[in-house]
Amino acid sequence: MTWPERADEALAAFRGSFPRAAVSPRQIANTLTSPGCQRRRLLDMAEVDVAKLAQLLDARNSRISSFAITRSRLFQSRVTDAGASVAIALARQHLALDQKDVRHEAVDAATVRSEAPTLHPEQVEVVRLRQTRRLLEDMLAGSGDAVNVVRKPLTTLALGGRIVHIEHDLMLFASTTQRIHLVEIRDYPEIDGVLEPSRVGQTKREAAIALISLQQMVAELDGDPDIVSSRVLLITPKQLVLTPVARVVDAGPQMMRLRRLIEASPTSEAVDELLDDVPALPAMPGEDAEERQVAMRDILAAVSALPYRLGQGCGSCALQSACRRQATQEDQVQVLGSAAAQVCGSVTTVARALDLADERIAASTASETAVQVGLDRARRALDFAERLGVAHGSPAREARADGAAGASSSGVGESS
Repeated sequence: MTWPERADEALAAFRGSFPRAAVSPRQIANTLTSPGCQRRRLLDMAEVDVAKLAQLLDARNSRISSFAITRSRLFQSRVTDAGASVAIALARQHLALDQKDVRHEAVDAATVRSEAPTLHPEQVEVVRLRQTRRLLEDMLAGSGDAVNVVRKPLTTLALGGRIVHIEHDLMLFASTTQRIHLVEIRDYPEIDGVLEPSRVGQTKREAAIALISLQQMVAELDGDPDIVSSRVLLITPKQLVLTPVARVVDAGPQMMRLRRLIEASPTSEAVDELLDDVPALPAMPGEDAEERQVAMRDILAAVSALPYRLGQGCGSCALQSACRRQATQEDQVQVLGSAAAQVCGSVTTVARALDLADERIAASTASETAVQVGLDRARRALDFAERLGVAHGSPAREARADGAAGASSSGVGESS
């Protein structure tokens, strides 16, 4: 048995009966740009539904309102229905695609199931991959009859020794320019002609993952990956209504960075070791309070056993609150931020760092000596700044004093 098979078995055993969720470009991008967190990497490799996990841990309110879900689906349908006529019109306007005859084909799971209702979910994905490959082959052959609008195509991405499936919103092919473009449909609005920069940045990272996946499939078909354009058509609603508007964003820089991270992504070789003695996740509990309490306890035991790391990329992770809570309970330095964690290095607890700084314990390694010297220097600098402020009259201290005097004269804070 090869190692990937052993790793897959270990991941499946860890996931157990807990709900499974296909890995999305957003998850991959967030995990790659936040390296060092083995916990999130393992959960994504096991295809665990992290949103449901966080909801049970009460780590973050991951419930999405039914109104938001309905609005998002309605906007998607406005863009993709009627042979994706809206998307095609926007592509002609913003990508200068001079395409007169448009041929449309849907490769989404619902369409495949309607044509073959007896297929299992794994078989549905196989059919979708085969259909996407066939359509790509026609495009690469330069066939005049090639389908040029594909809805929900499915491609693969080689990531750390495993293969994950990537679903796209729309794929456009212009036989006039021999280029393939991806369309990203998002429901965050354009307000006065401006999109929120952080959301656009996240979309670019997601699009970069999708583009790299598509380029990999093109290369497998002996095509030129450069046929896949890094210029992505981003379609969003205008203002607070659902009128679709579009703009072209270039995901080229994000592709360069993420491709390097994908190539450097660790393989599955450490999976067995990392999951050794880690209990399996339980099944999703029902509404019974006692059942949910038992499930939450088992989930906490399984998740807490996985190594984690707090960092700048944690803001997009649904488990951020749970990890911070665990770090606080364990007195971890990393709960104070990445800067503090970098200064303290191998000294991982706040108590030990303070003991070293106060010389209550002797440094036993060169790293601990460096932490002791650094914290002592910082303490002396703070003491000097405080003495300097007292000597020259600190504006902050005077403001606090004035505030206290004013509160006293007005009777604020006096006991009744």
